[in-house]
Amino acid sequence: SLDAPVNELLAKTKSTYRIPGGERALLKHLMSHSALNMHYVNGVPLGRPMPPIRDFLEGNQEYGYVPVKVQNPPGEVFQYSGGGFLILE
Repeated sequence: SLDAPVNELLAKTKSTYRIPGGERALLKHLMSHSALNMHYVNGVPLGRPMPPIRDFLEGNQEYGYVPVKVQNPPGEVFQYSGGGFLILE
C-alpha cells in the first residue's frame, strides 16, 4: 500500500537501513516529494567507483552527499527529494 510506513517496509526486507526520524514517512511521501531532504542526486564522477547506495543515504562526503533525513513533517510540504527516490530504488 502507498500508505505503508517506509521504515516498517524496510524492516520486512534484508535492509538494515531506516530513515532517521522517519517513523511517520509513508511510501506515498517518498513518491510525492513530501518528507525527505537531498534536492538532487549528484551522481558519481566518470571513472570513479560506484559505492553502495547506502553510502549515499548515510552521507558520502567524497561525492558530496549529506545523510538523508526527514526535512518536513511527512505529507505537509512539497520539497523535491532525490533521497526518497534513492530509498525507493
